[in-house]
Amino acid sequence: MVRLILLLCLTSLAWGGIIHGIVIERASSRPLSRTRVQLQAVTAGGGRQKVAEAVTNRSGQFWFPSLPDGSYALLATRRGFVDWSYGQQRVNGPATAIVVQGDAANFAEIQLPHLGAVNGRLVDENQVGLGEVSVHAYAATLPLRIVSTAKSDDRGNFRVSGLAPGKYWIRSGPAELEDGSGVLPTFFPGVTAANEARVFTAEPELEIPDVSFQPLPGRVFKIVGKVIGCPPGESSVKITLSSDTGRKETIVPCLAQSYSFDQNAPARYELLAQPASLHNTVAAFLPLAIDRETDSVNLAMTAIPDLELRVSGQKNASRALARRVDPAGVTHSSTGGKVLPGHWEVYVMPTADSAFKSFRVSPFRASRAEQDDSSVAPRILVDNSALVVFDASLGRGATITGVVLSEGRPIGNVPVILFAPAFDVRKLIHGTPRTQTDSAGRFQFGSLPAGEYLLLSTYEIFDVSKDSMLSAGARSVTIAEGQRVTSSLDLQQAR
Repeated sequence: MVRLILLLCLTSLAWGGIIHGIVIERASSRPLSRTRVQLQAVTAGGGRQKVAEAVTNRSGQFWFPSLPDGSYALLATRRGFVDWSYGQQRVNGPATAIVVQGDAANFAEIQLPHLGAVNGRLVDENQVGLGEVSVHAYAATLPLRIVSTAKSDDRGNFRVSGLAPGKYWIRSGPAELEDGSGVLPTFFPGVTAANEARVFTAEPELEIPDVSFQPLPGRVFKIVGKVIGCPPGESSVKITLSSDTGRKETIVPCLAQSYSFDQNAPARYELLAQPASLHNTVAAFLPLAIDRETDSVNLAMTAIPDLELRVSGQKNASRALARRVDPAGVTHSSTGGKVLPGHWEVYVMPTADSAFKSFRVSPFRASRAEQDDSSVAPRILVDNSALVVFDASLGRGATITGVVLSEGRPIGNVPVILFAPAFDVRKLIHGTPRTQTDSAGRFQFGSLPAGEYLLLSTYEIFDVSKDSMLSAGARSVTIAEGQRVTSSLDLQQAR
């Protein structure tokens, strides 16, 4: 009755249609306040364009008044929950469009599922809980990238939360124990290598229990040193130590110069020193491998370098963006100019008629940054050079179009994945593009460089690789520069 009265009041106050609704917690059906709800116009081709946004009130309710006729979708987002659309039934599933006509009032209920979590316990050699030890969830790909972090309590219990649907490794961090001994970073179920670790699949509302293990014993070390080169007017320096188990920071006075980091396991690290005021005119960068106690790791701050990003080869407005990455993840973004030294990944965004074809770096030494098969962009090393130039060359973009069929009929609003098996091509398209079919079942991938690609339409795949794509029934397509190829796909269901 209250809902009906509210809808009648809203209708009387507004010209045009109304979409009103409530967001609830799926597990309990309780209303979710402070949840963002985005109103999106659904285009004739099935795409979505943001129109407005609202935040639910204390009763979990939201409303969008005075809407013109048309089709709309709703997307709800809240920290700790999976982003979810009205009418969505599964992860990556389609939304249900709300058709607004005249001054009709439309009601929508969105049930938000929690993100996944892993519960477990760290124990010592006597199966007694180990407290105050960090625990990390990593996406189950290399290089290691932390997704979520927790710390064990006084009984060794931990809960790593906020896991989006996908596959993960669980790993404890290094720690020094009461007697001066240490424990090393250890993957569940008690191994040091990622390829030997157990993979966990996170799903909405899933609490994975009993992930309990004993971190492996081993020595942890102290990293000590001095910083020189503090500029006039600066009183202190911030030093960051990063590894694949996270970052540590310390701030030291310029006069003292000395710094130290405790409890470091044998691993590869990166050190960055910069003025604590973050007026970055000078900095120091040093990659290092630690397998024993260090006498002194000294850092000399010098003028920070320039990074110039060039895009050439086609007459368009293509642009480039660089992101600084350390072993723990992304630290900064830049479109060029003065940047901190370190490793930078460069993303090139070509326009519709072009494709990222190749690149070169000057000086040549800067192109020698370490690469790996999971990189989604070219990586360069920007250290003590006065100027590093990244020159991207564009060519004619190729296009793959098609239709997704289910039981012989086109099906709309289903996901389509594009994967390049070749590492060099995958860097040029910046990972694994995804799209959704329009209302007629059509899809399109544009701005593609020449090469081989795998196409797949499915709800079932989270960890995308050549093997997983082929085993799920992906179709292989090879395209030349500037070519337009059409390929029909069948929606692949779980086997």
